[in-house]
Amino acid sequence: MNDYKRGMKDGMMSAARADLEAVAMRLAILEEDIEKARKEKWELVNKITLLESDCDPAVIMDRNESMTLSEKIERIKEGWTI
Repeated sequence: MNDYKRGMKDGMMSAARADLEAVAMRLAILEEDIEKARKEKWELVNKITLLESDCDPAVIMDRNESMTLSEKIERIKEGWTI
């Protein structure tokens, strides 16, 4: 293989590795976004289920919170801070 072809091959290899790294980083970001969206979806499904069951709205989770009001009150009684 002559120097020209070797240089062309090295340049293409370098570009392909950089592209692979960029794609891998983008995939990692997208997978994290998907996981967050799935969690939010199931929190909303649970909220809708609670609303449909005619429960007291005071115990339904607020948006982006993982604990209900009654859970927070119990934790405070136990000495845990929010």
